[in-house]
Amino acid sequence: MRSATRSPMATTTRCPGTRSGWSSATATRCPSTWCTVGPDPRVRQLAVRHLHRQPGAQQLARADARPAGPCPAADRMTAAQRFVLVRHAEASLNVLRDDDVLPGFDPHAGLTPLGERQARALADHLPGDPAVRPPGPGRGPAVRVYSSPQRRAARTAEVLGTALGVPVVVDARLAELRAPEVFPQPITVGEWDTVLEDRLRRPADEVGGVESWVDQRRRVREFLDARCPVGGDDARWVLVSHSETLQAVLFELLGLEDALLHRTRFKISNTGVFIVDRTEDGCASLVVANSKTHLARTA
Repeated sequence: MRSATRSPMATTTRCPGTRSGWSSATATRCPSTWCTVGPDPRVRQLAVRHLHRQPGAQQLARADARPAGPCPAADRMTAAQRFVLVRHAEASLNVLRDDDVLPGFDPHAGLTPLGERQARALADHLPGDPAVRPPGPGRGPAVRVYSSPQRRAARTAEVLGTALGVPVVVDARLAELRAPEVFPQPITVGEWDTVLEDRLRRPADEVGGVESWVDQRRRVREFLDARCPVGGDDARWVLVSHSETLQAVLFELLGLEDALLHRTRFKISNTGVFIVDRTEDGCASLVVANSKTHLARTA
């Protein structure tokens, strides 16, 4: 479904943190400077920028870490793993109006004609981008593509996998939040957005029969631990999923606490690309946020 957050579209600027063709999304109300945790050795040092901020939010200055030991200084961090996170292309449920009525949560929605063009535009860009396949001799790090089983994400991943020349592995832990396919009574899209917002404000609760944020984040953590553990091989992990699930992936990779949901969210657009680098000891940095430069000619 659509993201629960309604906000101005982010502007794009050239990202100095990578040599790739991606640009990083600079959201309104958010400074585009690197933000690192202070000298306390018990707290991981995170390089986080371009978070989408809620109105009235205070600037995020530090994030508590998992107990994995101190990180090196940000300018000495060498990524061992790179995660390329992609939200599915535009689907039929993403173009509904606020007053449209939903009989239930539709996990089978397919891509719109624009969504097909978005997926192909990303597929045209991804294989040649050094963020995914660095230039130089040899094959470089392996590229692995994982996808949600839901139709809109699976179709997007299929197009990307074909372009990259790698198989797509479907994993149910990347599916969108679990919700009733038939609601007790139909609700409008606007009311559904309110449910999504309420579940983030009450992360441990099932709101309206919808999977809690805590449970969703737990299955995301299980996916990461099983498929791409800290200290594993130096692959490029392309994960194709959904807005709420990718929100959980970002919070998990960056070690952000659930309490931040009250004032901090990531804006995640259709085929928006996030890149997160992670070192061998688990330190993570957000390199690119919600890039859509590949969509310049699809509108």
